[in-house]
Amino acid sequence: MKLFALFVLALICSTYVINASITLESIEEVTADFCPECVSFMDESLQTILNIILNGGVIGGCDELCSLLNQSEVITTLCNLACDAVGIKVFIYLIQKADLDSIWMCEECKLCPVKDGNATIISTDVQPKSGPAGTTFQLTMIYQVTEETGTGTVEVDIQPIDGMPLGDAELIIKQADGSYKITWSIQTEASDDDPWGPGKAEVDFFVCDGECGSKHAHSKIYSTATNYFTITE
Repeated sequence: MKLFALFVLALICSTYVINASITLESIEEVTADFCPECVSFMDESLQTILNIILNGGVIGGCDELCSLLNQSEVITTLCNLACDAVGIKVFIYLIQKADLDSIWMCEECKLCPVKDGNATIISTDVQPKSGPAGTTFQLTMIYQVTEETGTGTVEVDIQPIDGMPLGDAELIIKQADGSYKITWSIQTEASDDDPWGPGKAEVDFFVCDGECGSKHAHSKIYSTATNYFTITE
């Protein structure tokens, strides 16, 4: 069931413009069984569930609410797992308070581990340092976990000179003390939204407890760092 859920959720998750590859150089392989699936489900469905609630579409319990999503059996099962963990009244309350924070919702529904922990970015790198529009840049961050984490994210945000900001966030779960490396690649093909004109693009890296930028409990930025690459003429 879990493998099937992972396969289906992989098909419905949003496609990022940035490709990421995480190398975990030391990690305790202990995770909440359904944490990644729960976060993917909440990313996809939180707004829909909130709309159902606001439109008065809930009369009965978790089964009735989750059936109103009109989604696959996998999605309905994940919805029921989260809802049954806390009960329909608490689940509705949390949905209304979540501010679309999927990690916080899954933590409150006991499907993602909570542990505040601590981590520090050791280094970042961008290769090549410069190139014309169309160049693929490799972005690397190495960070050190000094206190075991619960559920969090590693994130990269890119601000071109003359285009829309780009970004990607990857889920991290129960990382033990140790060093970790994540790499992203971004292909700077010019488009209407991102013409990639000449100039220096800022690259901001983050390691966070919970969702970066969230104001909920067990959410904070552990560490941040900035690097750059340059689009040449």
